[in-house]
Amino acid sequence: MMRRVGFAVGIGMMALVAACSSSPSGDRTTSVTSRVGRASDPATGGASAAMDPCSLLTIAQASELIGEPAEPGHRNGTMCLWGSTKGKGPFIKIDMISKALYDGAANTVPSGVTKTSVDGVGDEAFAKDTGQAGHILWFRTGDKYFEVDVFVLRGPLQDLDAEKQVSLYILQKL
Repeated sequence: MMRRVGFAVGIGMMALVAACSSSPSGDRTTSVTSRVGRASDPATGGASAAMDPCSLLTIAQASELIGEPAEPGHRNGTMCLWGSTKGKGPFIKIDMISKALYDGAANTVPSGVTKTSVDGVGDEAFAKDTGQAGHILWFRTGDKYFEVDVFVLRGPLQDLDAEKQVSLYILQKL
């Protein structure tokens, strides 16, 4: 529950920062655009503007992974979030991120977080275990970069297995 509340607060803060930001510097602390990379700028490795992150997972797949009926995905920029039709509880997040964000996540491991390589997903993948908050999986395939978070309250290892499955669904659609 705390993870979902934290996630919702984080999304709200990202939207607020994006709306209020007037900094042309591209500092990722001041702009959502810099967090996800400009879709039209190949130098950032940003996801294609034409690619809808909500098209990467079906409602049936989301429902199966969270273990209960899922709502259609809700898009916010390069991110899509699927949640339970029951309102609270499990969710799936797919974020099409920039190469810079991917590289930053790959090279930064905060205290209390464990990073592990993940085989069999894209060209390169890793997960970070954040303890009670579970896992988050990052992967790349070619010049496309993704962050996948599945939180289904079954435990971090099962969440990581679900994140791997989401990644395989994404790879099938690319």
